[in-house]
Amino acid sequence: MFSIIYSLAGGILSLTVMALLKGRGVGTESIMVNMMQDGGPKGCSYGCMGYGTCVKACPFDAIHIVEGIAVVDKEKCKACGKCIAACPKHLIELIPYDQKTFVQCNSNAKGKALMDVCLVGCIGCRLCEKNCETDAITVTNFLAHIDASKCTNCGVCADKCPRKIIIPRKIPLTS
Repeated sequence: MFSIIYSLAGGILSLTVMALLKGRGVGTESIMVNMMQDGGPKGCSYGCMGYGTCVKACPFDAIHIVEGIAVVDKEKCKACGKCIAACPKHLIELIPYDQKTFVQCNSNAKGKALMDVCLVGCIGCRLCEKNCETDAITVTNFLAHIDASKCTNCGVCADKCPRKIIIPRKIPLTS
């Protein structure tokens, strides 16, 4: 089965899943310096920093930074995994090509801490988990995870998600 690369932080589906900027560290050249400053220049320390280490690692020009988020072009992606190894936040993973339902969040922050820095992050309410008939979704540390081997892409979890961070793919994956 062919797979594609997927970014957990707003990656291939939605550019609206953006963390709010803190206003400091944005111009700093060093990625590691920014990571040491509360995990990066954005309010969400779990999300994509937008520095492009994945872009530089991709030999197929399949990843671009759009509005501060890594966006994967599934038509160009060859699933080589070089971007996975390059991502300093470990936000990129390989998924089955036919997987259509995604959790567009990587944050383990809870409640107010999450909502202070993110408009759409997973709050760990478990509504998706409770309503999944195939037990494909589990919520661990305030974050939903989808097991692609169990997921039927029915979309019930997306319908139940109050923050709308579980997204059934209905649009092209290209930027």
